[in-house]
Amino acid sequence: MLAVIGQIEEQLTVVEAADRLGITREACKSRIHRGRALLREYLQGDGSRGYAA
Repeated sequence: MLAVIGQIEEQLTVVEAADRLGITREACKSRIHRGRALLREYLQGDGSRGYAA
């Protein structure tokens, strides 16, 4: 989720977010994709995965 937050709140590029997190660009893209999917599910009311808001 940190990759998504960094990209949204701080308007970071994937490269900048990856550098800050100390991960590869590919890993960062994967985390952004997964984080956006989780956020989408939560906002659509399907927060059944048990993640805290």
